[in-house]
Amino acid sequence: MGDLPSDRVTETRPFAGVGADFAGAFSVKTSTFRNSKTVKTYLCVFFCLSTKAVHLELVSALSTEAFVATLDRFVSRRGLPSLIRSDCGTNFKGTNNYLKEIYDFLASNETEIASRLASRRITWKLSPASCPHWGGIFENVLKIAKTHLRRVIGESILTFEELATFAQLKPF
Repeated sequence: MGDLPSDRVTETRPFAGVGADFAGAFSVKTSTFRNSKTVKTYLCVFFCLSTKAVHLELVSALSTEAFVATLDRFVSRRGLPSLIRSDCGTNFKGTNNYLKEIYDFLASNETEIASRLASRRITWKLSPASCPHWGGIFENVLKIAKTHLRRVIGESILTFEELATFAQLKPF
């Protein structure tokens, strides 16, 4: 068995290095009215690589734009991570490319604000294609989160807000 990556054994603040993955789909109601339409939503799991703490965020779609918004919410609550590990999902690749474009644009401007923002660059490491075992620890956390939510919620269909509140307040 090989050694663990250095980001897994180095002492850092919580969520300085995270693994990110999606779980779902979960059905949610569009309103609280009877017979309201249901849509799919997903759960984004952020897993701290050093402390094994878990942060759950509800996501409306599997798109780059939705993940960028989710990442913004995560950063506002937990701080800016210096490392993100994920699989090769198209939404993760798209977000990585989007962030690189922003960093390149800011680095090309010689203002003081741009240099400060560009210095906060996030390192993004994608797992090799067709290798889900590379993110084994956070894949396991993902399975636990899905199982927990399915057992507690059961067949109930909640609204987006109810499910988002539930996913944040019910630790496992």
